[in-house]
Amino acid sequence: MKKLLSITLLTSLVLFASQAFGQDTDSDQINAEAEVLTAIDVTEVTDLQFGILFQGQTASLVIDGDDGSFDGSNAGQGDSEAALGEFTISGSEGQNVTIEFGGAAVDNEALDGQSTDATLTFSIDGDSYGRIQDADSDNGNFNPSNEYSFNLGSSETRVWLGGEVTAASDQSEETYRGEVQLTASYTDF
Repeated sequence: MKKLLSITLLTSLVLFASQAFGQDTDSDQINAEAEVLTAIDVTEVTDLQFGILFQGQTASLVIDGDDGSFDGSNAGQGDSEAALGEFTISGSEGQNVTIEFGGAAVDNEALDGQSTDATLTFSIDGDSYGRIQDADSDNGNFNPSNEYSFNLGSSETRVWLGGEVTAASDQSEETYRGEVQLTASYTDF
């Protein structure tokens, strides 16, 4: 009987031990998730136009209104040709975006002559030379020579650009042009 009890006890231990090992396994699950944002879209609306300058003259387009209006009193002659540069930016509502101006005109601080190697001094360094606005808020003026960050609204955001050009007293008579590029990128990624 002792032998039978020992065999029963040994068998029970083996069975319970195997069940205990089987209970060491468990499982659970996680979700795989990704959020897709609308790609940022920057669109040119209007070129920056200073009008006609005379030798030795400075012309500036200073933004003075929340609707893209500007003070034309310092624009070049024929100021009816003067116009702020304008871009629109669209993307995912509520996302933080940083904008930065660049391009040859900004980087070189000059517009290039179209028929000679002459350049015309160009600047966008000033708090009244940049303005940003969307349907949800008026973010106000900013200095476009620096990076600027804001949250995208529910509709496209408008960005206006003014600036200043200066003709030397012996400036060559011709048309001067330069590329101004606006780059926008999501900030929080």
